[in-house]
Amino acid sequence: MTDDPHWDEVPDPPLHYDRLGVPISLREWSELVEDQEYKVIAQDLIGGRFLVSTVWLGIDYSIPWPGHTHIPIIYETMVFDHGRDGSDPRDDLEMRRYHSEDAARLGHAEMVALVAAVSDCGANASEQENVDAPER
Repeated sequence: MTDDPHWDEVPDPPLHYDRLGVPISLREWSELVEDQEYKVIAQDLIGGRFLVSTVWLGIDYSIPWPGHTHIPIIYETMVFDHGRDGSDPRDDLEMRRYHSEDAARLGHAEMVALVAAVSDCGANASEQENVDAPER
């Protein structure tokens, strides 16, 4: 815990958002980001090698443009190459960010299809494995 008076305040403009896009305090964000069931949207391992992971970040990664409506970017999909033996993450190959959970789920499905299509495993559904992502 901290005695910082800003710990429980939502700054203006906000920096942190819950999964619905509602501004939250740093304290609320720090509690939610530690909750893996809240944070992880979906994870799929393609061909035992490529991990497609979509998570709620809760931090706004958008770039504000004067004269445009601000829409916080708070979700991210990344593709990691775990190597041919699947033992360790080597590189992050691709990254996309989204403003809503619906967009993140759609983006995750599109990325899974893309990785399956371009990887050695092809689009064989038997080679795709859901990796303990919580259902929401």
